Amino acid sequence: LTSISRKALFTGVISMDQMEAESTGFIRTVELYFPWGKDANKRLFINTNGRWNRDYLGYDVLGIVFDIIDKAGHNSILFAKSKKSMHQQLKYLYKQTQIDLIISTLLDEGYRVFITADHGSIWCCGNGIRADRYLAEERAMRALIYPNLKLAEEFASKHDLELLQNQRILGERVLVLPKGRDMYNMQGKIAISHGAAHIEEVIIPFVEVFS
Repeated sequence: LTSISRKALFTGVISMDQMEAESTGFIRTVELYFPWGKDANKRLFINTNGRWNRDYLGYDVLGIVFDIIDKAGHNSILFAKSKKSMHQQLKYLYKQTQIDLIISTLLDEGYRVFITADHGSIWCCGNGIRADRYLAEERAMRALIYPNLKLAEEFASKHDLELLQNQRILGERVLVLPKGRDMYNMQGKIAISHGAAHIEEVIIPFVEVFS
């Protein structure tokens, strides 16, 4: 889930109970792990439009979120079991941005540039199961988060769903996941989403860019 995975990425914290807001967590992490982090000018730019911003050069350490991939994925209309239409849309959208200019300018100015993601995505198919509106703490098409095991088991047992517990990340909460590529949506509906344990959702790239 973006609300959790992006916080983990920028704050360096994996426990939901200890996660801060992205911006404040990013500043704290830089101060904690960079040798000169306390003295550095630092800022996280969230959900930018992909255009060059001269304010970037006013910071020693900055994070920039380009959310065009996430938006394209959630808004793509799929006619087949494939992400092909999303990829085609992204090729078009990328040309409307200045992401290449941003990266090349930062490199020219002496920054080290890293590119990663907070999660991947898959094409998935609706299973016709209606998620609990009030009992689940967090609801998404690929995952439900319940406050405790009892509530999670009651819902999962009715619909043959998967349970996932990880106290280090979730505390007492429990994830209820649909099997395979299923999602909580109308039966047979095809869409792109994320939030469960499929390999395309949980394995992400992390690369350093060189000029």
